Amino acid sequence: MSEFDDLLKMLVDFREERDWAQFHDSKNLTLALSIEAAELNELFLWKTESQAEDVNAKTGCKTMQFASSGPNTICKSAGLD
Repeated sequence: MSEFDDLLKMLVDFREERDWAQFHDSKNLTLALSIEAAELNELFLWKTESQAEDVNAKTGCKTMQFASSGPNTICKSAGLD
């Protein structure tokens, strides 16, 4: 099993332990993703490019790396593509 498969299993187990599958439909997942993205955007609001880099350094955030591949991978794995 790959690291990705291990991570996906952990996420599914986490969801199942909390009985959250009932809320994991396209509408709710899309809204949740949008809300989380807005919270991430807030970290960079009104920052210059160099200040944004400081946010990346302080938080260990790899925003652009995740933004370019994370959601697509998650949606495909969840069968939402």
